[in-house]
Amino acid sequence: MKKYIASFREYRTLDTCDIKSGDYFFDKYEIDDYGVEEHGQKIKHNRTQIFSATDTNRTVNENFKGDLKTKIRKPQEIIIFTDGYSFSATSDFIKTTYLAGGAIIVGFNGNPNFETFDSSQNPASVIGTQNMAKIDKVSKTIEDLGFTLYFTYKEYFDINYEGNPQIPLEFQIHEIDERFEFYQKYSDDYYNDFLEEAHYIFEKYKTECNPKNKRLLLITDECVFDNSMMHGGYECGSDGKWSKTCVPSYCDNGYIYDSKTNTCIEDICLIKKDTDTDNTDDTDNIKTNSKEAIGLFVSSMVFFGLFLISLVLYIIACCNGWDKANYLFFIMIPFLILGIILVMVATLKFHFSA
Repeated sequence: MKKYIASFREYRTLDTCDIKSGDYFFDKYEIDDYGVEEHGQKIKHNRTQIFSATDTNRTVNENFKGDLKTKIRKPQEIIIFTDGYSFSATSDFIKTTYLAGGAIIVGFNGNPNFETFDSSQNPASVIGTQNMAKIDKVSKTIEDLGFTLYFTYKEYFDINYEGNPQIPLEFQIHEIDERFEFYQKYSDDYYNDFLEEAHYIFEKYKTECNPKNKRLLLITDECVFDNSMMHGGYECGSDGKWSKTCVPSYCDNGYIYDSKTNTCIEDICLIKKDTDTDNTDDTDNIKTNSKEAIGLFVSSMVFFGLFLISLVLYIIACCNGWDKANYLFFIMIPFLILGIILVMVATLKFHFSA
């Protein structure tokens, strides 16, 4: 993992949001002790330091949200249908949406005899041997044999999880809010059935809710908090109805709601990424200008070379009394002019990249 995957990836530290190469997080191992299993074997989990694996360049998203200040996020008006089979990115989408209380999660298919229905399988990131074949001999051997193997290499955690030790999301059950009694292979022929079910659930969640899911709130302006940047909604009561208990859920753009301290904290990743992006953009522009300048210089040399060849031919033609030598004159002058122009442009490119 450290040799073939972490070394060519970058992530951000969880506390300071600094960019570090993936192998940096191997410098200090952390061990989760899960105790002893039924046969007396100790269960210990060795992992790297926890890091932020999300794309922290959220400037575009924040600007977009800034234009929607009058549009309040309403999770009770969003539904995610899931058959519970999702893995990797789709599982990440479903489980993190559940953890954020971002939508009503509705399950379909699965075993009708099982009451427990996990919303998805495993959000861990996967990579394939076809991606590793150039740097890993084992992966190359597998590919040469005509196979492709996908394997997980990065597990995800809920940083707000209060248990000790930490448990990866793939081993946590995040149950669905509602179940759609649909037990056959999906096709667009059943699309209207899903629409009808969605309409039924939307109507239900105007007054009712899932008492097992305290993360999903009825977002409303009626909930006002001491901190004006903080927003939220009504919590689901034990009777399956929306209560009048206001619970914070999110903060204004540029801030993150910290559920552990019940405060709005500045999004340090957003600040750092803006700075890093500016620096990165400047560096990229410098590199781009330098490459373009070199290319222009090379092109100018070609035109100067063509000019010299045309000049030699012109001189030879004139010395031999060729009456059409002037044609060469009109050919070599454009070469000279183009060469001079390209040199001037290349010089300007180098100037701006300095």
